[in-house]
Amino acid sequence: MASPSFVNIQSKDKAVLARIDCRELNHETTDKMKEALRAVSVEHPNQSMVLDLSQVEFIPSLALGAMVEVHHIYRKAGRKLILAGVVPKALEVMKLSSLDNLFDIYDDVQTAMTQA
Repeated sequence: MASPSFVNIQSKDKAVLARIDCRELNHETTDKMKEALRAVSVEHPNQSMVLDLSQVEFIPSLALGAMVEVHHIYRKAGRKLILAGVVPKALEVMKLSSLDNLFDIYDDVQTAMTQA
């Protein structure tokens, strides 16, 4: 499956890097992102994923739910879904909903990749 244009996938040594290149995850982009990330989990069955959200300014609850879903897919397979570059407003929402306890979250992609 080809990824949508705003989901940039790169396979690295330790993990797959998925960069989300859009400012807001709405209903349509969230669905496309979730399907792309699920496809990557199948195409790269032995690699964890670092999800770079540094370009995303707003992450609605629908998108957070999609990330939780993908997290469970990776966790079941003994792999990780690691978040990187989460903007302060989105990080605040994640903390309020305790999602910061579910995800490994790092300030930048380089640090996240070392933890994959």
